[in-house]
Amino acid sequence: MKKKKFKVVLATDRKGRELQTLSNICGEKEIPFHFFDVRHDVVKDHVHDNTVVFTRGPCKNRLGYLNKLTEMEMIGATMVNNRETQEVCNDKWRCHMMLEQIGLTQPKTVMIASSRDDVIEKQFYSLDLEFPVVVKKLEGSYGIGIMIADTMLGLKTIIQTLYKEEAVHQSGDDVIIQEFVEHKHDYRAHVLDGQVIAAMKRTPQEGDFRSNVSRGASVKSVDLSDIEKQHCIMAATHVSARWCAVDFIRSDKENSPIILEVNHAPHTQGIEEAMRDSGAKVDAPLMTQIVEHFERLANE
Repeated sequence: MKKKKFKVVLATDRKGRELQTLSNICGEKEIPFHFFDVRHDVVKDHVHDNTVVFTRGPCKNRLGYLNKLTEMEMIGATMVNNRETQEVCNDKWRCHMMLEQIGLTQPKTVMIASSRDDVIEKQFYSLDLEFPVVVKKLEGSYGIGIMIADTMLGLKTIIQTLYKEEAVHQSGDDVIIQEFVEHKHDYRAHVLDGQVIAAMKRTPQEGDFRSNVSRGASVKSVDLSDIEKQHCIMAATHVSARWCAVDFIRSDKENSPIILEVNHAPHTQGIEEAMRDSGAKVDAPLMTQIVEHFERLANE
């Protein structure tokens, strides 16, 4: 059977590792590929209804970029992921509330939309939290903007410093405070159209609680329990993600995993490394699997 023609587009505002990876995979499979620069490129010149568009984090940084994604959706392109999914996942409080709706286990979390002492205290005590707590900006990646507060004075200082910084840059980014769950590792599951296709354990560098590979964490490919897979799939499905990474802390295998975040545009360096170390035969096993998935869908 003759294969249908389809095209792969990577939408972002910069050239990086994933651009070269996707370009190489598509080149080997003779799939047309285009780097769509969201700053300058015109949607109708490069995106059609037979196009699979992979979107990266920078697309969320400007309303104009997001509007180009909406235009792609309206044309009928397959979006990985669409604008709504990106906006939900990029807002840690909104994503938390959505996952809470379906009963997934998460750390106790509350949003702080003020730098006033009394508001910080009221919100903190409303959840019966104990120190230490994690402070996160509503938007952020690579582990940047995540801090630990050990006392009420420390919590107020962090939040008020963040508010002063945001006022200078006029970004208006609020914060959440979150229960600190003691753990040595966390886990990341990659979910593609309702299936867990890969997972890894991430171990932070000594002295750091953040497990981002960009912060020097080590990785290892792992198998997940049935309930871990089920809950990661539930999280991905509820935010309408075609491909995403769900981060969680493992509890007892008979209990629910503690979901930390859903990443709509996960970086692949760590998981590719973990999959290669566990015996994968290609340089980019995850991205190869994802491209082949959409190639099969295009030819059904």
